[in-house]
Amino acid sequence: MPKHDNSPLEYEERAVLFLDFLGFRETINSTLVDPSRIAEVVWAINRLRSIARQKEFFKSQQVTQFSDCVVVSYRCDEPSAAFDLITEIGFAVIDLVARGFLVRGGVAIGKLIHTDDYIFGPAMNEAYDLESKCAIYPRVLISDRLFDVARSAPAAHHDANDEQAYVAAYLAQDSDGCHYLDYVPWRAVVEVNGIDNDDYAKYLVSIAGILKRGLSVQSPEVRLKYRWLYEKYAAEVRKFRAIGADDRWAKSNAELHEAICALPLDF
Repeated sequence: MPKHDNSPLEYEERAVLFLDFLGFRETINSTLVDPSRIAEVVWAINRLRSIARQKEFFKSQQVTQFSDCVVVSYRCDEPSAAFDLITEIGFAVIDLVARGFLVRGGVAIGKLIHTDDYIFGPAMNEAYDLESKCAIYPRVLISDRLFDVARSAPAAHHDANDEQAYVAAYLAQDSDGCHYLDYVPWRAVVEVNGIDNDDYAKYLVSIAGILKRGLSVQSPEVRLKYRWLYEKYAAEVRKFRAIGADDRWAKSNAELHEAICALPLDF
């Protein structure tokens, strides 16, 4: 049984992430046909569980994981909490996509109680609503208020502008005006998240595999979600195709350039 003390619980101002898998029901059903996929599901759940396990550095950090969902929160006044949260999401999303898993989520700012035993509050409701009602596609929506958190509690070696810029580097603004964690373009994956340049083509191959499966589904609602991802993927492939083989970058990254240009656009 969990231990409880007699201290009264009080709301704190927290940045909170609610994240879960997209299409997890179908993934589980696939394990009945192909039991070897059980190991993949276990890996994915463990990767989700491993988000933000840095209590030794961020004392206010709390993590709650259940089934295919994870909730991570930080006190808004903890230095560099906004940056740590966004980097943890970035690494996890890229790792999961590389293994064929898509996620959807939301990051909200507000009043929250998050302990080892309890999690509730308006910020939790908002983060859940961002994921379930607003995200729609395989994206993690980020409240604009996270920029305020970054500015108000930067790392000791950053000023407010630096901290906000570092957080903003991980994000893109979608056609609906929402900020989301960027995880498809070379800039987001290699330059910002630091994934090895030579692995980027393989990463796009994983996305192509996801798209091939998702766009073959009969449901128009499901295909719409994958169509969003296709537009991001296709834009990147076309961008590389527009780079001539005699370009300086293309010459110094010939294998990568050739591999990306050869990726399919028809599914």
